[in-house]
Amino acid sequence: MSEQQADSPDGVFYAGQDIRVVLRLFETDPDLFVTFTGRAGRPHTSGFGEAFFLKRRLSAVHFISNWNHWWQTGELEEAVSRLRAAGILDHRRKLRLYGSSMGGYAALSRSALFQPTEILAISPQYSIDGSVVPFEKRWRRYARAVTFAHDDMDGGLDRQARIFYVVDPHFRADAQHLRLLEQHRPVEIVSISLAEHNTVRALEEIGLGTRLVTEFARDELDPAALRRDYRARRAGSSLVWYGLARALVERGRSGWAWPAASLAAQLVLAGAPMRDASLQMDILRLALELSCEAGDVAMAQRWLAGISARNPSPATMALARLRLALAEGEAAAAVAEVPTLLAKGQEQDSWAVAYAVLWAVGETDQAAAVLRGREKTDAPALLRVAGRHLLAAGDAAAALPLLRRALQSAPEDTDIRALVVEAEFTGGNPKAARRLIRRASGRLAASRETQARLEAELRRVGDTAGAERLALRHQALRDLHAALVSELGSLDPADPNTSVLALLARLRGKHEAAATG
Repeated sequence: MSEQQADSPDGVFYAGQDIRVVLRLFETDPDLFVTFTGRAGRPHTSGFGEAFFLKRRLSAVHFISNWNHWWQTGELEEAVSRLRAAGILDHRRKLRLYGSSMGGYAALSRSALFQPTEILAISPQYSIDGSVVPFEKRWRRYARAVTFAHDDMDGGLDRQARIFYVVDPHFRADAQHLRLLEQHRPVEIVSISLAEHNTVRALEEIGLGTRLVTEFARDELDPAALRRDYRARRAGSSLVWYGLARALVERGRSGWAWPAASLAAQLVLAGAPMRDASLQMDILRLALELSCEAGDVAMAQRWLAGISARNPSPATMALARLRLALAEGEAAAAVAEVPTLLAKGQEQDSWAVAYAVLWAVGETDQAAAVLRGREKTDAPALLRVAGRHLLAAGDAAAALPLLRRALQSAPEDTDIRALVVEAEFTGGNPKAARRLIRRASGRLAASRETQARLEAELRRVGDTAGAERLALRHQALRDLHAALVSELGSLDPADPNTSVLALLARLRGKHEAAATG
């Protein structure tokens, strides 16, 4: 194909039911990229990174998925066979494979077909087949739609290519895939910590996304150097603070997650470069949830305004409004939105909030119906709120089994653990309560209700000094968040990293002054 033909708008080499293959070749470039698209909510209109490669006149073959089949299609082999017959894959100085998530899975699991020189896989999966990766729950609805006839990482992985594996090594779900791949062969890890599955978006947000691919194309990618520069800039990333907040929540430290989530949300409202509308919504929703738990109505209203400005779905808006209504003690004014919330039927937080609102307005039969419809599912949030209300109503016998199940599903949740302690005490099992309170009291919760419960439970076991220490820590947390809120207006969207670091330095100074004063 001539350079002029490669620049033509179609460039389609292969078109099947499952995939398309588009060629963008330049006679001046003896190397070749092969890219694979990732999961998408709507059909792909171009190849992965296609605009990047065209702008730099880098030759590329783009494999484009027509639906989210996780590359479980024989059309890929057929297209490769045709590419080889046309001489497009042969006699290249360098052949590089490139993909993210679902596309990263393809770049690894089908690499033996291409025999590449190098592979750049961004947050890939080892598999999404539940029989292979029972821990992987994120992509279950996609897994149900495909037949895993081409899911063979052991047989499909090239054993010679140099592999750069971009991942947040502390994000449990993705780290498990990495460990499975490393059983087959070593890889060079490009560590993007606290980004969770959003590694490439976090890099783009702080201006390192283009550098990653450019250095890969030039044989200059140095994982250690990129990691150092990432760490130096990541304070300006909304996704990094969001990832930190989520990690803290998962580890039962929602108190510390609260200021991290607030900082992430303010970066979004201040115009952070991260433009993914869905992720912006997720960041604002977490900040609103933690602000409501902490009883900070003013901040929750700020995050609600940010959510509303982003054209959310009716269910998302209903969930946000009802959270705020509960925090304001105005559930009766918002109860009409409960049917919209329950119509979504997917998110356990929706069931929990609907239950809490119905209980708050005295519709206990309807609340019980919500619980009956979902209590056998893995829904710790719903079980927690149901157990809390039963405990408040004096029915510890009914509350305890719900709370124990919730704790089994979410063993690090400090709010659930504190409720179990109270239920064990009330149910006449003080030995179990004492054992649980020791672990729970070492963590700070965002919820004022949980804070008060933990302090009261320590006093109940005779640890007055421990209760007083915990009360001081909770007050210090509230003071820290108040100081953070007073500084949020200082964030400069033109230089978020510098302004966030300066803000953190001022907060540290205030903390040290308060400690010595």
